[in-house]
Amino acid sequence: MRHGARAFLFLLLAGAFPSRAAEPEPEYHWRIFPLPNVSRVLLKLTEQRGQSISGSSDDVDFSELRGLDRSQTFGSKVLFQIHRDAGTLYCTGAFALGFGDGAVSFQPDARFVDALRGLGYAPPDRDRLFHLAVSNLRLSYIREVHDACNCAGTLDSVVELADHGVDAGYLRTLRRSGMTDLTSREVVMLRDHGVSEDLLAGARDAGYTLRPDDFVRLQDHGVSGRYVRQVKEAGLRASAEELIALHDHGVDASLVRASRESGLNAPAEWLIKMHDHGVSPQFVLDMVRAFRPPVDAAGLIELQDHGISTGFAKRLAESGFENEKPADVIRLAEHGVPPDLLSQVHASHREALSVDDVILLHENGVSPDFLRDFDAAGYASLGARDLVALQNNGVTAGYARKLRSEGYGNLTVAQLIKFKQHGME
Repeated sequence: MRHGARAFLFLLLAGAFPSRAAEPEPEYHWRIFPLPNVSRVLLKLTEQRGQSISGSSDDVDFSELRGLDRSQTFGSKVLFQIHRDAGTLYCTGAFALGFGDGAVSFQPDARFVDALRGLGYAPPDRDRLFHLAVSNLRLSYIREVHDACNCAGTLDSVVELADHGVDAGYLRTLRRSGMTDLTSREVVMLRDHGVSEDLLAGARDAGYTLRPDDFVRLQDHGVSGRYVRQVKEAGLRASAEELIALHDHGVDASLVRASRESGLNAPAEWLIKMHDHGVSPQFVLDMVRAFRPPVDAAGLIELQDHGISTGFAKRLAESGFENEKPADVIRLAEHGVPPDLLSQVHASHREALSVDDVILLHENGVSPDFLRDFDAAGYASLGARDLVALQNNGVTAGYARKLRSEGYGNLTVAQLIKFKQHGME
């Protein structure tokens, strides 16, 4: 009795909740529109399921419409077939003035299903086969991408690749570049962004192992495989982000090479700063060699910004002032100190003179000849202020020699000036 009550209750509940209405059977339709190229037509195939309609359009060669004569398109009832690898579309309907429409019945191709099963794909249902036929997915394409990439492990992934124009050749290119464990979505991303074989090969040749999103960013920023190789060959192992930044700022590989050859070995950040400040490869080579110890990237920028020529730096180094800092070199140049004066200070004057001393000499008219003559006259140990005092009071080395020859001996600077001020000639 109790068992019967449970059964009755179940029947009551089942009646209280009606079952879901069965999903309506799909209806397939075709429409054809003429094209300027008379050998081709625009074919639109749709699937309608209740109020939902989906479909695709493609221009096809008229010869694909088997059983349809050109004359029938001007006005006639028609019956023709469209053969695809996934199955045959049987089309009935009518044409008027080149435009036609009608119904489609679909017959799947069992050989296609068997071939998919042989490749390891689950057999698709009838609706899926219709969609494969509509999209004209060829068995040859399926086989090619299946063999070319592990990313084609499911039929959905094959369709995704096909929808985005990925062919087996592109997949083989990815494999040659060392990218063997990609998903179909990653492959599509690379293809959609136009990641080229040149970029893939350039990264491979330069020894890079990059992620798909790295390649996308490089491609989107216009970085070529040639640029990747050049930067690496020039001596910089840059990350993808650094390559993008270098390229976006227009840094040429020649600047990278100059940085390496000069011993500067500037990182990407400083290479960009140098380029943005107009530092050329030759400027790097000449300036770094002109300083002991070598100048760094910040110093090069400082020299460039102040218009210091490499010629001035070389003459400065040859004069014996190569140990000066860029800031001191800039001060010497801005004050117009001639390298000849620096040379004379280094060559014959025994007193160590600073940059400030040399500037003081120059601004007070102490010439290289004046310094040379006093050095030769026995005053090679004078400080800058003494030399300036002699210059400003009109005391020459010849005057000092004359007084010495007259028996006054080696007079001090103060004595020489005093004699001169009192008219002793």
